[in-house]
Amino acid sequence: MDSADVFLFNDGTRESIKEKIEKIKLTNRERLRPSWDNYFIQLAFLASKRSNCMKRRVGCVLVKDNIVIATGYNGTPRYYLFILSFYFYYIFFLNQ
Repeated sequence: MDSADVFLFNDGTRESIKEKIEKIKLTNRERLRPSWDNYFIQLAFLASKRSNCMKRRVGCVLVKDNIVIATGYNGTPRYYLFILSFYFYYIFFLNQ
């Protein structure tokens, strides 16, 4: 139960359950299915997780008529990941 967003306990009458459902907006359409804008924003956020840039993670989604054309994310130039990892190894371990 720790990971649940909403708690609903059936400890009363049918009317009290209906009131609780309305109070927590359980049947809200936005909760059941995100809007197109929120959907594409979440896709861009997920794409940014693939970035290997240590300073700033950026994701993008190209959309036309609610159809995803492409996704992308920033990163370091090709073969630089090894150089950056060696550089940080030098700074943290060899420079002490």
